[in-house]
Amino acid sequence: MEDAVQGILLAAELAKTAEVWNIGGDNDYSIDEMRQVLDGKNVTPSPCPSSLSSEKAKKDLGYEAHGNELKALASLSAPMTLQPAGSAAKILLYGSRGWIGRQFVELLQKEGVAYVEAKTRPGTDADEVIREEMVQVAPSHVMSMIGRTHGEGVNSIAYLEGGPDKLKLNMRDNLYAPWILASLCEKMNIHFTYLGTGCLFKYDAEHPIDGPGYKEDDVGNYDGTSYSAVKCFTDRLLRHFDNTLQCRIRLPVNYEPDNRNLVAKVSISISKDP
Repeated sequence: MEDAVQGILLAAELAKTAEVWNIGGDNDYSIDEMRQVLDGKNVTPSPCPSSLSSEKAKKDLGYEAHGNELKALASLSAPMTLQPAGSAAKILLYGSRGWIGRQFVELLQKEGVAYVEAKTRPGTDADEVIREEMVQVAPSHVMSMIGRTHGEGVNSIAYLEGGPDKLKLNMRDNLYAPWILASLCEKMNIHFTYLGTGCLFKYDAEHPIDGPGYKEDDVGNYDGTSYSAVKCFTDRLLRHFDNTLQCRIRLPVNYEPDNRNLVAKVSISISKDP
């Protein structure tokens, strides 16, 4: 199954008008023997050379089947784990180990929504590795809570101010990571939700403190920090994907004394003042 999906994705990316490829393996098996395997019977099907050659797909696309067909079919006959009652979705979640991500996982568990915490990290792992995980998990939705807002010794976005090394981290985690996820989801027709930031706007003549607020389709106009400057471009880029929903969060707080909680950070700062 994974081989077939990979072949289809390669074809979708490289196809030209009226192009045809055979996506398959090296062997064919009889229908009767396949039925017995799916019924869980202990049989050893007899392979014969495939009637459809995949040489063109191998040459043009770099496609080649590596999986064990019989093992894959046997796994289909195994009992399946049902999703929690009331949930038709399966979310592949990126950034589940961050402060907001952990709280979101707790919410998913409470609401009985099926989810898988991503093992790969976009921007760090190769794009092909990210795509492979999506294929294996086969989610109905992908969500990302990845973002770079602090680092070693600096518990704020001030960590991103500096030279090329900081710019690389900023661009990798705050722009490229969400972009590659949105791009892959668009190609696979998977809904993608990105938790971005509201730190994109500033008060101006048209938007005074007591005046009208900004709307969802307004373009960010605040570039007072490296973080916001990059996030403004991310917000604009992701608007080009039909399958992407952007959610903006401004200054997250809760009732826990966590060092990522704004209220806790302010309290700690005040307590340190002489």
